[in-house]
Amino acid sequence: MGFREYVSLAIASIMANKLRSALTLLGIVIGVASVITMVSIGEGARVEVTGELEGMGSNMVFIQPNYHNEDVRMGDIPYLSFEEVDLLKAACPHLLYVSPYINARGTVKYGREDEGTTVVCVNDEFAWMQGFSMDAGRFFSESDIRGRRFVAVLGRDIADKLFGPGDPIGETIRINDLSCTVIGIMKRRGQSGLFSGMNTEDSYVYLPASIARRITGFDRVSFIMAQATDVESVRLAVDEVNGFLRRRYGEDNRFLTQSSESFLESARVILGIFTAILGGIGGISLLVGGIGVMNIMLVTVTERTREIGIRKAVGARKGDILRQFVTEAVMLCLTGGIIGIIFGALGAHLIAAVSPIPASVSPLAVAVAFASSSLVGLIFGVYPAYKAANLDPIQALRYE
Repeated sequence: MGFREYVSLAIASIMANKLRSALTLLGIVIGVASVITMVSIGEGARVEVTGELEGMGSNMVFIQPNYHNEDVRMGDIPYLSFEEVDLLKAACPHLLYVSPYINARGTVKYGREDEGTTVVCVNDEFAWMQGFSMDAGRFFSESDIRGRRFVAVLGRDIADKLFGPGDPIGETIRINDLSCTVIGIMKRRGQSGLFSGMNTEDSYVYLPASIARRITGFDRVSFIMAQATDVESVRLAVDEVNGFLRRRYGEDNRFLTQSSESFLESARVILGIFTAILGGIGGISLLVGGIGVMNIMLVTVTERTREIGIRKAVGARKGDILRQFVTEAVMLCLTGGIIGIIFGALGAHLIAAVSPIPASVSPLAVAVAFASSSLVGLIFGVYPAYKAANLDPIQALRYE
């Protein structure tokens, strides 16, 4: 028998039991759709975060807790005071800008309007590092920071939600019951911010780092962003920062200093693991679907015992029976895989459309899902096919 005949027999068998085939397909559809959706979310997050980090430039320096340090792993998170942030810049001549970075969830209120958002506490140099442009007003000045003034800069989206077409400059808003005067509106940036979770920078509210304690309850920082004077000075800047931290905290430094290049590589590794875990979760559903296919194929073999006996009696070999039932299992899984890919892609796009969760359906994910469904059909179809191929023809003909 040729390949086309095996396929024709498989299709005829599937169509002869439409309801059973549909229920069997359902497990594979759910499994493949889960894989596509989960991997798409992970891939979307990877693209979003790495794109944001790449857009920040190659001369950035990041200072954060060193989670390889045993004390830090045990929950003893190190902090710098705001005064130490100032001393850091003075001690590192190859750093052009330095800013603490503190973010927290908050509720912003104006009149009857209120919105949940991300509140980011930074200093005036952060705007220069990020290349911020203003639609109206201004960003913080050094005097705002030094004077601990209760002022706020709004992202374009949050400003539109609170004020509509009105002019928000000079208006007073409440952030977690803290009254602040709006001094600036950012131009729309249309991208996720650093450690933003699911929000974009256009929905952020920026406050002076010097009043962060009123929002977060902390007056210290564990994450600092800095910018070297140029790309060639990044290594020197990192060495200067490490030297400063060693002088203050000894050789057992609990901070990790990374250039943007190494920070980006770390982010890629973490997000790759995250995507693999999500894909594994979806893969469990596919595995369950494969077990369902095997169970149905075993039932099919039992029901078609007499048919198998007749085919063997007229000259069909073990290999013919084996290939017929394996082809049937693979065809079931391939059909379910194709439908699952379609539903998974639609699900990923739907999630991206109705929520801020990024999702990106990559051709690789589609190819892997298609190959996985074929492999599942092959693996879980072999045992039922082997059982069918080894039926005794005499006993099979006697089967009622």
